[in-house]
Amino acid sequence: MLLWILLRSNLKTANTMGMFVNTLALSTKIDSRDVLTFVRETGENFEQTLAHENYPFAQIAADYDLTAEIMYAYQIGVLANYEVKGQKVATESMELNVPKFKIAFYIVEVNGQPSVVVEYDNGKYSKEMMQSLAEAVSNAVSAFDRDKQASLRAVELTNNNQITLLDSFNQTEVPYDDTQTIVSLFRAQAEKTPDAVAVVYQDTRLTYREVDNLTDRMAAALHPTTRVIAIKVQRSHWMVLGALAVLKTGCAYMPLDPSYPEERLSYMQQDGNSCMLLTEKELEELQNANISPSQRVEIKPSDLFILLYTSGSTGVPKGVMLENRNLVAFCHWYHRYYDLHAGDKVAAYASFGFDACMMDLYPALTCGATVYIVPEDMRLNLP
Repeated sequence: MLLWILLRSNLKTANTMGMFVNTLALSTKIDSRDVLTFVRETGENFEQTLAHENYPFAQIAADYDLTAEIMYAYQIGVLANYEVKGQKVATESMELNVPKFKIAFYIVEVNGQPSVVVEYDNGKYSKEMMQSLAEAVSNAVSAFDRDKQASLRAVELTNNNQITLLDSFNQTEVPYDDTQTIVSLFRAQAEKTPDAVAVVYQDTRLTYREVDNLTDRMAAALHPTTRVIAIKVQRSHWMVLGALAVLKTGCAYMPLDPSYPEERLSYMQQDGNSCMLLTEKELEELQNANISPSQRVEIKPSDLFILLYTSGSTGVPKGVMLENRNLVAFCHWYHRYYDLHAGDKVAAYASFGFDACMMDLYPALTCGATVYIVPEDMRLNLP
């Protein structure tokens, strides 16, 4: 942090009528010192720095290519109205080789009281922003005066009104039905828009009704032996069918991208205790199974939705568990933020084993939009 102190002594201009100001830079740190110690040591620093007043900040800035955005100056009793034989003497500023500051804070006397005055570049900053910054300076000075034993790091730059205003910016709560799951939202959408296209992959086009019926039949044919079922498929419509089928059994799924190294995939399966693995072959068999769907499994918002592994960039991949309610809340936010509606088209670009894949699929499938799964060859070589 740099403090800019205005010096008013210059032997070269000692015999010249007027006031000449030189800017001298002080360097200090904001640490755990108490306020009183900080003020005392800053005073000592100032006295020592005075020995170098002939090397002003303007010259330092020129020599070291420095720029400063903000200046603080104490000017109480400096800029007074002077009179000579009853005539007011105009006070003007003639700045020579002095760096310009985008923001300047002056402590001056207004109506007999110390006040903070701000000069700023109104082409770069707004009046409201400068008012807020001036209040922060005033708050810090007041805090110094209230408790001289307080740590510098404990000094608050905001007052109660500002804190209330800042807190109001974070009022982002929006009511939604938190009893739903991704499965219940998809089923509701399938009833609402059964003939709308849900998934497109190359020549394969499946409506909401078709996806709902297929995944019901596949779920009925599954006999889960574990809480999490791994799904290892190439990029295709099976990404959607496999995940929904597993979710309809009440289990969570672990997405495995075959393009990942086999060692990584084996580790994920072993670490996740996934004893059931579904590939495209098994999913096709489930799809063709001649089984009538039995009574639907009850799925709760607190049920596990996915076991997803991180990239492992800081070591081995780590499993992250998300529940249905996590994805439901995300989908509601996504619909509002991106204004996603039935009839919209969404490109599913992310890897099946990457968290962004959930963003590609489920907001669309819970509002009637169409998911277009980008083929692998096109995904890696977009035109």
